Amino acid sequence: MIFVAVMLFCNITTHAQSVYFPSEEGLTVEYVTKNAKDKVTGYISYKFHEIDWQDESNFTVRYQVLTMNSKHKETSQPVEATAKVVNGTVYLDATSAFSDVASALGQMSEIMVMEGNGLVIPSDVTTGQKLEDAHVTIGGMVSSSCTNITATALEELTTEAGTFQTVRLDMDVASKVLIIKFEGTSTQWCAKGIGLVRAIHYDKKAKVTSSMELVKII
Repeated sequence: MIFVAVMLFCNITTHAQSVYFPSEEGLTVEYVTKNAKDKVTGYISYKFHEIDWQDESNFTVRYQVLTMNSKHKETSQPVEATAKVVNGTVYLDATSAFSDVASALGQMSEIMVMEGNGLVIPSDVTTGQKLEDAHVTIGGMVSSSCTNITATALEELTTEAGTFQTVRLDMDVASKVLIIKFEGTSTQWCAKGIGLVRAIHYDKKAKVTSSMELVKII
C-alpha cells in the first residue's frame, strides 16, 4: 500500500494546457508491472470516476487505484485519490491518496505524513530540457527522489493499449524504505491525455530492475 501511495504522488504531476493526465470521466487505464526477468508481477488499475469542471485548464479529478497480482486478483482495498488542475498544472492531493494507507496502519497513521512535490512536465517541453527535481517522503519510513530529469526525446511508443506520441524522460532515482536503499536511473514515457505510458527502472549497473507499462484503456 505504501508503494501505491508513492506511485500516486510521484508519477502524475504535470504542467500543460493539454495535461499529461486523463481528463475523461469514466475512463479506466490499466498497467502491468514486471520484474527484472520481464515476468509479470501484477497490475495497477486507475479508474477516473468523477470530474468537476470549471474550464479545460481548471478542474478536479477523483479516481480510484486498485492493485492486483499476476492473476488479476485484488491484493488490497482500492485507494481513493484526488488531483486538481489549476491553470493547467496538475496537483495530486497527497492527503487523499494516502488516507486509506494511513487508516490501514492504525496507530501508525499519526506519524505517517506524506509530503513533497511530484514531477512537472511543461506542455511545450523540448528535447534536452531539464525539469525540476521531484521528492516525496512518508514519515521517517519512506523517501524517494528523482533528480537530473531531462526530456531526452519525443518518441512514438506502441503498447497493447495503442500507439502514443510521448516525451521520454531520463532521470536519476534514489529511494529508501527503513534501512533498505536503492539508487539507479529511470526512463519514463508520458503522453498528453494519458500521463505515464511506460516506465523502466535500472540499478547502478544499468540492469533492469522493474518496469510498468500501459496495457489497457477502457
